[in-house]
This record gives sequence, structure tokens and C-alpha cells, in this order.
Amino acid sequence: TEPIIIGMRTQSVSRALGGYLSTLKEITHRVAGHSSATNELAEILGIAGDVTHGTLMSQRFGGQLDSKVAQTIATEFFRKTFLHDFTDSTRVAAVHHGQGFIRSLVKKLDTATHNKLWGTKASREFFLGELGIPRDKQASFSAWVMGKNDGMPDAFSLTLDQAEGDENVRLYRTAMTRFVDQTIMRPNASMRPRWAAHPVGAIFYSITSFIYAFHKNQVKRTAKMAFDALNPKSGYSVYERGKLLTPLAIALGLMVPAQYALTYLRDAIWDDPAKDPKKKKEMDE
Repeated sequence: TEPIIIGMRTQSVSRALGGYLSTLKEITHRVAGHSSATNELAEILGIAGDVTHGTLMSQRFGGQLDSKVAQTIATEFFRKTFLHDFTDSTRVAAVHHGQGFIRSLVKKLDTATHNKLWGTKASREFFLGELGIPRDKQASFSAWVMGKNDGMPDAFSLTLDQAEGDENVRLYRTAMTRFVDQTIMRPNASMRPRWAAHPVGAIFYSITSFIYAFHKNQVKRTAKMAFDALNPKSGYSVYERGKLLTPLAIALGLMVPAQYALTYLRDAIWDDPAKDPKKKKEMDE
């Protein structure tokens, strides 16, 4: 269901469905032995690739591994089971949609208004702030982004500007990293609750870290956006309020049904007798 989260993060139903297509496209590239332009960009940004996948996978499936031997074993396991390739494909897909999302925020930012009906200025500033772009730097950042391949910076241009020490490269890396890590869940130290510092708590957190990250990045965010959309004093336009409610609509209309479908599919594959009343009755007898 992670591609659906792309739609929740971007307030777009089309991106929720497009996330599946982008992930499948990236997997196809990998099977064919090709590297897409988006994958190269993700590696330049440090979002995907061999440099990051070891710690990422251990964080997603059981917590951080401190032993080098354990890390090596885990890395080989994730490679053999293709979990590394699948996760990297979802992250590269998130990079693609993250670029489009950032472009939509910065395009014509200088002419956006606070009109009570159709204004988009307030939400653009809010979403850019979420991604780590300070309000006083949003104008210059927007001009820089739109000056790079019509709002879609590539790996080559980022490398050149980084060599020149352009601050906008750092801001863009921050924005893209936040978007991807909050879309394709990546639990980190900043999300660890205080009770996880205890040895017993650490065990439970290692098992539930993915759920904990999802709760913080999506559940709480979606609830807050819905509250702001319904709050008459939040300062958003009618159009913006509709956009703020979109993540909740996607969660209820797409994610919940998809999760139920996956649950039934898993039960069908494993043929769990506990899910079949007849088989369960036979087992009890």
C-alpha cells in the first residue's frame, strides 16, 4: 500500500494510482539491468542505492543492527529475497512524484494569492515549510527549481551546483529526503519514543517501528490537515480546504480497502485454516 501514501502525501488521487505504475516501471528497469534517470538522481541525493539500503532495510524490518556481522547477514538476506530492490524501487518512484509535487508548489509561487475562494498561497507555504524550506527562502528556492529543467532538476545539474556551493542544492536534498522518508517509511532516531531506550522497550520498538513511523508521518499529519481544513480560523481558502481533506479521502477510499484486500490475499495464499469456519471447526474437533 505504500504507493498510495504517495497520493496522501501529495494530496493527489492520480499520484496514489501513479505510484504503482512508477514502482512497476522502476522494477522493470532493474530487471532489465538499466538505470533510470530518476534512479541516478535518487543515488546523487543519497535516497536510494547501495550506500543507504543496509541501514534502511534493517530499520524497516526489525530495527537497527549494531554488529557488522549482523549487518552483513541482513544485507545478503535482503538482496536474495529482492526486498532491497523492491524498497529501492518504491523510493525511486517516490522521488519521481516528489519532484512533481515540489514543482507544483514552486511554480508561479510569486503570483499565488490568499483569495478566500481559490487562493493557494497559504497551502504552498505550509507544504514547502513541511519539506524544510524556510519561508524567507521559498522565493529564491522556487526561482532556482524552476530554472532547472523546467522545475525538474536532474543529477547533472545538482552535481554542478553542489560543487559551486549553492545552498539551494542542500535545500532540495532536504526536501526530497523528507518527502521520500515520510512516504516510504524510514524509522529513525528522531522518532524513537523515550520508552524505547529501555532494553525491553527496544525489543518492542524494533518490531513496531514501521507502524510507529506511519502513525507519526501519516496518521497524525492527515488528522491535523483535516482539523485545519474544518477550522474556520486556519486561514485557508475553500480550494485549499478541499486539498487538505484529500489525504483522509484517499486513506478511507483507497488505503483501507487495499489493506483488507491484501489481508484476504495473504490468507488465500497461506490457506490459513483459522480463517475458514469449516476448517476451524474440523480442527477444534
